[in-house]
Amino acid sequence: MEKPSTQLEAFLFYMEKMDVEMIDLILDDDKTYEDVSKSDFISMLDMAISYIKVNGGEQLVAYAGFCDSKNCPNACKSAYSFVSKKTMQRIDLVTEVKAGKILDIYTCYDINIFDKIPNFKEFEFVPLIDERDFDIF
Repeated sequence: MEKPSTQLEAFLFYMEKMDVEMIDLILDDDKTYEDVSKSDFISMLDMAISYIKVNGGEQLVAYAGFCDSKNCPNACKSAYSFVSKKTMQRIDLVTEVKAGKILDIYTCYDINIFDKIPNFKEFEFVPLIDERDFDIF
């Protein structure tokens, strides 16, 4: 990817680099993500990325898609699967965006990606989990 020119492009770029500190810098402080404060969202994202890193993940690849749920309020919204082919793990996120600006981010539990990856559904889904609810380490 060339130098990111929008907030969404920067988010995708830094997610692929697994750089939570830069993601923290580019997201708006006054918004909630995943229905929690930005700081809680960053903590949850950091846990998910750390889990992939602990398993040997060094980078993620973003695959565009959409929420394919029939019951979710995010159905048909734009989503990305951030895939570590090395660890066969993925983080799936719905991104609400307007003119390149991120309005909200949610975990997607039923993503359909446009590019076909062999055995995609067999990759371990790594959700964003509030550390107060569950300890994955």
